[in-house]
Amino acid sequence: MDKLLLKPAEVGALTGMGKSKTYELIAAGIIPSVKIGKSVRVPTDRLRRWIEELHVNEQTPPRAEPTPSVAPLHVPGKRSLPVFPSGDGAQTVKKRSQNPQRSEEA
Repeated sequence: MDKLLLKPAEVGALTGMGKSKTYELIAAGIIPSVKIGKSVRVPTDRLRRWIEELHVNEQTPPRAEPTPSVAPLHVPGKRSLPVFPSGDGAQTVKKRSQNPQRSEEA
């Protein structure tokens, strides 16, 4: 007899997705699942139906929103580097130059 409920890791192995991606899609409600106590399981019949619907509708799961670029955080005890916006909207970090060699005046 085939299993009626699959663990997320088993779903990942069957679909070729990684365990983390499988958990992400389950948490987002994209992959149908049921919760039994603290355990999350995916019914095999609903998984097959979900895959067929993706194929028939030629849809892919929605992508997570990209995380915005964030300026580097200040780390205590370390000097932070200034961040300057460049012309194309990206941020660049200007490094402080090394101590320039000074010509000693005698």
